[in-house]
Amino acid sequence: MGAEDITDTNEVSHAALATAVLADDVGTWDADLEITPSPRAETHYQKGYRTSAMVGERWLVSDVRMYSGFAGHGIYGWDANAQRYTAVWVDTVSGAIAHAVGRFEHDTRTMTYDFEVAHAGKTVRYRETFVTVDKDTQLYTHHIALPGGGEHEMMRITYKRRAAT
Repeated sequence: MGAEDITDTNEVSHAALATAVLADDVGTWDADLEITPSPRAETHYQKGYRTSAMVGERWLVSDVRMYSGFAGHGIYGWDANAQRYTAVWVDTVSGAIAHAVGRFEHDTRTMTYDFEVAHAGKTVRYRETFVTVDKDTQLYTHHIALPGGGEHEMMRITYKRRAAT
């Protein structure tokens, strides 16, 4: 006799719906970056691209490269055990892995991740949002907490999907 199938079909269906949101990000995206390191700093502009692919229909793997030399790698997915979105991020700026929990708002088509990363003996927290403007346009923002309260939008990237060739 074989092993009994104890798959919770409700959990599988929920996970499939959750990861379908991520699958919309698959492709190559041109990036226009605006970075303002602090509230009074001058804004700098860069161009680059992001490539994203699904792994096992569960995980979105994204690589970001700016023509300035910056590179980053993220893995985003639905944690079936925790019943929430999760992510990890590494890049050429930080020597630590950033971990996040996320949430998706269907009404505004917005994915929000709350990240934590160890930096200089402290835990640094920041927030990222991905807003789907339309099927070929996304707006990414990166927000950092300010010492006196509030937050600062440090980065804004407009992503445009490249046409398939």
